[in-house]
Amino acid sequence: MYLACIFDLDGTLADSLRDLAEASNHALAAQGYPTHEIERYRYFVGNGIPKLIERVLPQDACTPEILNRTRAIFDTYYEVHRLDHTAPYEGIVPLLDSLHEKGVKLAVVSNKPDVFAKKIVTTLFGDRFHPVFGNRPDVPRKPDPAAALEAATMLGVQPEECLFLGDSGVDMKTAEAAKMTGVGVLWGFRDRDELLENGAKRLLARPEELLELF
Repeated sequence: MYLACIFDLDGTLADSLRDLAEASNHALAAQGYPTHEIERYRYFVGNGIPKLIERVLPQDACTPEILNRTRAIFDTYYEVHRLDHTAPYEGIVPLLDSLHEKGVKLAVVSNKPDVFAKKIVTTLFGDRFHPVFGNRPDVPRKPDPAAALEAATMLGVQPEECLFLGDSGVDMKTAEAAKMTGVGVLWGFRDRDELLENGAKRLLARPEELLELF
């Protein structure tokens, strides 16, 4: 029996691709580097901002100095523009309200920097989630299970009582490492094959399908 659901943020709860792409492209253009089409960012994001910056820069530009400078430009821009286009996927808010009515405990575990994750979740979803964990300096990023297990402890449930919902192989690997049930969503940034290859136990085409598991 499942008592809790831990959600990824980007590509699972909210479509944030354009804002992440525009912040990255701004940081690239500000330094004279080539930019990328928004669709390419589906495969750039998912492992945290440092890895995103590393992926979008030309390979010969990935020196510590340039990586740090690009990250600083990204952060400054994203702080202002993080919600220009980011919004919940259709059906997500009604799903969350239905889960609350069923008494399901909800949390967020994201590789987005913690400060951005908390601000975005609060703005888009109010107090529906507790806890909300983005990437923190002292906690390894997904697919390491540390943050997911910490969230389960705070929710007062055992890992096997948790679903872990996400749109990428990173999320499915996190679920497996945490001994949670990985549920892949098909409305996000990655595809069915990636989710299945990385251990998804169930795939959802629409948010409301999650209710069948409770």
